[in-house]
Amino acid sequence: MINTTLQRLYLLQVVTTPILPAGMANAVCYLVQTNDGKQILIDSGSPAEYQPPPGVPAAEQEKHVTEQLADLDLCPDDINMVICTHFDVDHAGYHDAFPKAQFIVQREHYELARSGHPRFATSRPHWDHPALQYRLIDGDTELLLGLTLLKTNGHAPGHQSVLRGARQGSRGLGHQRPATGMSSTIGISSVASRSKLAGSAGRYNLRMRILLGANT
Repeated sequence: MINTTLQRLYLLQVVTTPILPAGMANAVCYLVQTNDGKQILIDSGSPAEYQPPPGVPAAEQEKHVTEQLADLDLCPDDINMVICTHFDVDHAGYHDAFPKAQFIVQREHYELARSGHPRFATSRPHWDHPALQYRLIDGDTELLLGLTLLKTNGHAPGHQSVLRGARQGSRGLGHQRPATGMSSTIGISSVASRSKLAGSAGRYNLRMRILLGANT
């Protein structure tokens, strides 16, 4: 798949939650479309049954990932690959909706979660479903031309971020103006991780745009 190139990147805002004193937290997924027709999802958002802990405001707007895909005339079986930044409940809650996809995750993170770490127990029925097929990677990996996975420990051990470069003429975020010559990073974690991402963009001679999720 290394000769495949990125064509479009869509931001899918699945949940919006009010936070204090005044602001909003957004849980998001991303859809990558390639030049050869592949559909690559980055994370899958919160599961439909999820209830926030006591004291945490309920979501004001919810449109889960399958609904977002339907707006683009796509169904779950159209997704070829799911990149897992990590297995927190607001990032992995719909993984089991994509049994035909290949799931890409850092080996360290997968093994930690499978060991029974309580942090990932709430979402486990969704990411540890027997129908799902995982590809485990070790460290930084160029998945396709213009799309690189970077291991960014910080928010969680084995967390990974996604660096989108424009070397192959990517067309920026879907429904927004093109961002030729820029890079985007998805799912970053901690100051150290941001420094790593900035260094990676420098190696590719790209300006940096950081796209943050709800709790990355």
